[in-house]
Amino acid sequence: MKNKATLIKIAGWIAILIALFFVFTKATENNSVNAFAQSYSDFRDQQYDTHIYSYIPVVDASSETGEENYFTYLAKAVDTKQTNNFRKSNAEQALSSYDSLNQKAMDTFSERIGKLDSATSRLVEAANKIGNDEYRTTATEVTKYARQIQQNYESLRLKYVERFNLQTKLLGELADNGGDIFALGITLKDGGTKIPKIGGDIKSLIEETDKTSQKMDDLYFSLKGRAGLKDYTNKFTENQ
Repeated sequence: MKNKATLIKIAGWIAILIALFFVFTKATENNSVNAFAQSYSDFRDQQYDTHIYSYIPVVDASSETGEENYFTYLAKAVDTKQTNNFRKSNAEQALSSYDSLNQKAMDTFSERIGKLDSATSRLVEAANKIGNDEYRTTATEVTKYARQIQQNYESLRLKYVERFNLQTKLLGELADNGGDIFALGITLKDGGTKIPKIGGDIKSLIEETDKTSQKMDDLYFSLKGRAGLKDYTNKFTENQ
């Protein structure tokens, strides 16, 4: 009888330990998927800032501010109906404005992409720590979209650089030759051929990034519903 009582007691302790193990495993699993949710919120915050800064270097806000800027000076510098002196002066002002404003905005855009890259790496790390195979698989797919978004912003930055390089080369030659735009045959032709194509590439990258963001968000919310993830706000949801 004593042995039987001992066995019953041992069996009870084993049952308790098994129950505790499952409770601990479930808690660990919940912690890992919620850590991923928090990392996703951080990624979206970084993406929002990158998105905003992606427009600053290339937007002509003169109609709102009433102030001249790189783009207004550029338009005047290539106006074939104006005098050489007029074009020369505006070419010089465009270059000065680019150095003081647009280049700095491009530098900030580059820094934001770097922060987005770091946020993407943290998201990948959080996804890999999820214990549940089904949830980890979905989270991994989310990270692939996130990485594509980060790479798209870098490609966008490079397209901006390519276009600015063509424009500033033209402006530099105009400033140097006294504003004689008709003497810039090769440079003018090169820019006229390449810049429109670059503009098309930029538009495609922006559209692709928007579509990828929507796919990523849809997939994340499907995971959120299945896994019962905590609500973490981000700048996209706050500014809708």
